[in-house]
Amino acid sequence: MANFLTDVREILAREIKSLSISAKDAEALIKRVEKTIHSEYAGQPVYINKRVKNNLRNSDIYKKFTGSNIGQLCRDYDLCAQQIRRIVKSQRLLSQSDIFGY
Repeated sequence: MANFLTDVREILAREIKSLSISAKDAEALIKRVEKTIHSEYAGQPVYINKRVKNNLRNSDIYKKFTGSNIGQLCRDYDLCAQQIRRIVKSQRLLSQSDIFGY
């Protein structure tokens, strides 16, 4: 768990650096997150599903898709054109199902 918390601390520090947060507030936030993770997950195995990362990536690809930028998306995400098209199609279906409530 200690290595995991160290990794979380480093990840948070990197991400917070890109925001307009004072060093004092950033440190306080990191400590709160560490404390929460420790109290919630201490002694438990932690599994992080890769699907969540892919869902975020796919959503990002769909938002950036213009219809004429498949080549750029392929380079940005290191995917082939067929994968980009498949992702856009599946995201489009997801967004349409959200509209109709199913």
